[in-house]
Amino acid sequence: MEELDPEWSTCSTGSMQSPINLQDEKAEEVSYLGKLNRTYKPSNATLKNSGHDMELEWENGAGTLEINGIEYVLKQSLAHAF
Repeated sequence: MEELDPEWSTCSTGSMQSPINLQDEKAEEVSYLGKLNRTYKPSNATLKNSGHDMELEWENGAGTLEINGIEYVLKQSLAHAF
């Protein structure tokens, strides 16, 4: 297996990262968390091609998601080639 660039070492040691496979049979709906609250807003963004993925990074965030009372700012989106 190919080693990661040291700049990306968290990808092999981190515990709270995406992607999350929502189609996996292990994924379950947790109804007590309630409805997903989201607020989207227009924002300038930069599209970066690293050669193995595409990253869309919003300058000031593109809104928020609230999950279980915690608000998350939408800062970037990644698409990986398979």
